[in-house]
Amino acid sequence: MQTTLPSRKYYLSGSVRMHGIWLAAAQVVWVLAAGISLVALVISIPVGYERMTVPCLSEAVCAPDQVMLDVAQRLSEQGLSLQFYALQSIVVSAGFSLICLAAAVLIFLRRPKEAMAWYVSLTLVFFGVFITELVDGLGYASPVWRWIVDLGSSAGWVLFACMLYLFPTGRFVPGWTRWMALAWVMTQLPYYIDPYSPFNMGTWPLELQFPLILGLFGTGLWAQVYRFRRVSSPAQRQQTKWVLFGLHITVLSILFLSVIPDTFSPSGPRPAPSWPWRSTVSLRWRF
Repeated sequence: MQTTLPSRKYYLSGSVRMHGIWLAAAQVVWVLAAGISLVALVISIPVGYERMTVPCLSEAVCAPDQVMLDVAQRLSEQGLSLQFYALQSIVVSAGFSLICLAAAVLIFLRRPKEAMAWYVSLTLVFFGVFITELVDGLGYASPVWRWIVDLGSSAGWVLFACMLYLFPTGRFVPGWTRWMALAWVMTQLPYYIDPYSPFNMGTWPLELQFPLILGLFGTGLWAQVYRFRRVSSPAQRQQTKWVLFGLHITVLSILFLSVIPDTFSPSGPRPAPSWPWRSTVSLRWRF
């Protein structure tokens, strides 16, 4: 009897499933990541409230979500307290994180053996918690938390960007996108080697950061278009539509949260090492 081998397109479009030790390891990693993220979020709320209710005397040593003394005085003249500012910032940031964590748990429980579902869920865990300035503020309270927050933020942005190269099958399509994934990793490494190095993008002017980051994101969007038109099955195309819709909502949410009136925010650039594309209130760009 003649056996028909699956086509190359099948291997490109079929989803990857985990079994045995790989499934167990993936579940352990997810539980640890989710646990650390949840602990960080819970601890950041009282720490953040205490931090944001104290005026900042020097931008060089204060967290980005603290207000300067003169801004605090202007708020007081308008009948707004630092307690109000702290509460609204915490509600926005914590709300964003809780929505991402809830979606991550739902995906993890509904598709426990699918590698891509695990990847998307893990992305939501890191991205939803560690890109917020609320959690970033923990780094100002402890050197240990500084490392945890920085690594979590790097993981969140890299996983989020590389998802464009991998979704929905968990394979790099086209094959050269694996080098783009490596480029995303390389945007993070210089900070951990030497934060003041010229290779650290946080020390670059925005005019240099923006074209590079836009170009990298562009390769991910191009990869999704290529996969949608030439590789994906009808079911996967529908999945892609929903994910792209979710990405649009995420991007619009980030932009909305980033333009909350910056009357509450410290103004002016921060000295290196700095995080480029820092938002005004609740979200923290990490490039």
